[in-house]
Amino acid sequence: MYRDYLQLRSIKKTAELYGRSRSTILQTFKNHDLPLTVRKSHPTIIYQGRRFWQDKNGYYNCRGKLLHHILWEQHTGRKVPRGWQVGFKNKNNLDFRPENLYCATLDEILSRNRPLENPKRIWSRNRARLAQAA
Repeated sequence: MYRDYLQLRSIKKTAELYGRSRSTILQTFKNHDLPLTVRKSHPTIIYQGRRFWQDKNGYYNCRGKLLHHILWEQHTGRKVPRGWQVGFKNKNNLDFRPENLYCATLDEILSRNRPLENPKRIWSRNRARLAQAA
């Protein structure tokens, strides 16, 4: 059972595999002094008495409110318009300096963060157009 747990890396999945509850599996491992894998905990930020946790996308979130949105709103004195997002100029979502935050539509942020097209593809496409024009 413990080997399956180490392979699956989940008490829940191990419990489902053996048809037992998670608490039963956990208690069995504790009774036999078997070590459990430790999850990496994300650091928290406490800002104005609110605890912000890093979500699965890497943004700091407190009950649906993103930290970088709050910081941008406080710096500019304006609310983020509906349908707009706050982005990071240097693409580092842990850099909360006011000069690094900007507000734009989602399309603008996506186009800004999209990787550049391969220059070889651009060259071959332009060369094909020039050949057709001649």
